[in-house]
Amino acid sequence: MNTPCDVVHLSFKPPFVPGSYNRFLGRFVRAVDDPSQRILSYWAGPVSAEAAAWGDRLQLVSRRGLTPGQILWMAVPERWRGRRFNGTRGRDQLAFLWNALRALRRMRPGVIVCYDAGKLGGALRPRIDWPCRLVLAQRAFSYDLTSAATSTLYSLDGYDLVWTQTEAAYRHDRARIHRYEPAVAVLPNGVDTDAFRPAGAQERKALRARHGLPVDRPVVLMLGRLVPKKGAHVLVEAWERVLARVPGAVLWVVGGGEAAYVQRLARTAAAVGCDSAVRLEGAVAPEAVADVYRAADVFVFPSLCAEGQACALLEAMASGLPCIASDRPEARELYRADEVLFVPDPNVDGAFAAPIIRLLEDAGRRTALGENARRAAEERFSESRTFAGLRAMLETQLGLVGARS
Repeated sequence: MNTPCDVVHLSFKPPFVPGSYNRFLGRFVRAVDDPSQRILSYWAGPVSAEAAAWGDRLQLVSRRGLTPGQILWMAVPERWRGRRFNGTRGRDQLAFLWNALRALRRMRPGVIVCYDAGKLGGALRPRIDWPCRLVLAQRAFSYDLTSAATSTLYSLDGYDLVWTQTEAAYRHDRARIHRYEPAVAVLPNGVDTDAFRPAGAQERKALRARHGLPVDRPVVLMLGRLVPKKGAHVLVEAWERVLARVPGAVLWVVGGGEAAYVQRLARTAAAVGCDSAVRLEGAVAPEAVADVYRAADVFVFPSLCAEGQACALLEAMASGLPCIASDRPEARELYRADEVLFVPDPNVDGAFAAPIIRLLEDAGRRTALGENARRAAEERFSESRTFAGLRAMLETQLGLVGARS
């Protein structure tokens, strides 16, 4: 399996488990044969039929095969492990680093692309002894550049290129470190516009019946990981105001997450008297996500954190849903005001109520916004377009191999 190849993608999460970037990466590697590519991921469980189906395009590593010295490092306190290995602290992450490096030395790729917040780059660069370009796939923002202490551990200096989805993400990092050395490629996210598509009226009714949703009441969807930074609570807290203007409106919250937070959402819905109008669905299988979008009338993305280019918002747009989203620089860079309805201050009490009411009361505006969103996904953010740009970027990096040494 450790045969030479042009590009190796270091993705801690393999492409067959839930997640956005890792599944996107899997689709790209399956779609593009030239340059030759392989995914290196960490997996401690049994190799399922789904994992085995990837063949030589995917190599899995675990804690197996570590040296006695590496096993001893596992017992060292986390802060000291981080200092020794350029910010790589977790035991599973260290095992991934060591065994991935062993495999990389056999494959000797011309380009290595690092995912998962990029903490492997600084540890890899001094250990790579062949001509190679290191690329950071920055799916959102860097989380550990806000203090001098962490920036000495987590640095961008080892990378030749940072692939970011927006210029806003680049500027965010550039403002937080005293030097920013790598070149930057801005390449937006992509969505499968065949899988994520609008639904007709009859299909929507059938999908609602399948999910136990009312077919004759407006359904507002939020889909995402249920943790506080994603903002589901601001919608639940505002739902009483929505019902006062649009009686019968259903808030459909779909996604897995922290049990304590989900319980908080349920208690909040009961406290404001909206528990019968707030549906907490839980996680759905990845293959069922497209149907969830097609069952809704409106999509809301109330994130309270920096997101990069969120997959859920882009999938909803491709599905032809009128979308309401927190106003962020990265979102404004990507989408026009006639494609997404932005909420400037998402934390302000009830901020999402007025735009939700506005759309639910105006069918014409819903239709226009949904059509514009779908057009944007097709014309600017289709997965095929993104794949072509990513392939060209990798070919450019392969042409530069050896320039650093």
